[in-house]
Amino acid sequence: RILDFSLRVKRDEEGRINWAQSDPGSEVIALDPSTISLDAAQFENGTVQLIDAVNGYDISLTGLGGDLKAVSLLGPLRIDGAFYHDAHGYEFSATLGMFGGNRAFPVNIEIREPSVPWQASFTGLATDASATARLDGTVQFSLGVAPEEKPEEATKAPINVQAGAVISRESISLRDVELVIAGSVLKGQAGLTFDDIPTLAV
Repeated sequence: RILDFSLRVKRDEEGRINWAQSDPGSEVIALDPSTISLDAAQFENGTVQLIDAVNGYDISLTGLGGDLKAVSLLGPLRIDGAFYHDAHGYEFSATLGMFGGNRAFPVNIEIREPSVPWQASFTGLATDASATARLDGTVQFSLGVAPEEKPEEATKAPINVQAGAVISRESISLRDVELVIAGSVLKGQAGLTFDDIPTLAV
């Protein structure tokens, strides 16, 4: 059980990603992650700070808690949890295949905001576990689609999006986009680049 932890993940000006405990004085012990397995680990009240020196982003996720199960710390693993960002609560789940070495591995991620309701997911592959890796798969987004047990939460005009996606640290490319709004279907493609000023092309 891990309580009150704090991590900082930073992408520097050259695109390299580093992570460390927020307390620079913390003692770090060298461990082989492939030898550590977790039948069930719980974490509570964590904080993760995401810093992007390229685009100037500084995002803090607070109240992070959940459950982690892992064959080893290099995968396969599953994590289910929740966190807060800007006073909004989110729930998430993720599964990763074994990601040691320079080989592709499966990635499945879901995130939702129960109070709206909306949810988004990615299912596909990561090319490797490096900072230059790409994600290639399918993304889905839905707004106003209530859980079966709460049909009263559905909005009058639910929105659903599905697309093939290639995601890297520089851009997102969406192909075979299918947007459904209140029964009407729109199709196309889109791209988003993460320059100093993010640019969206449709």
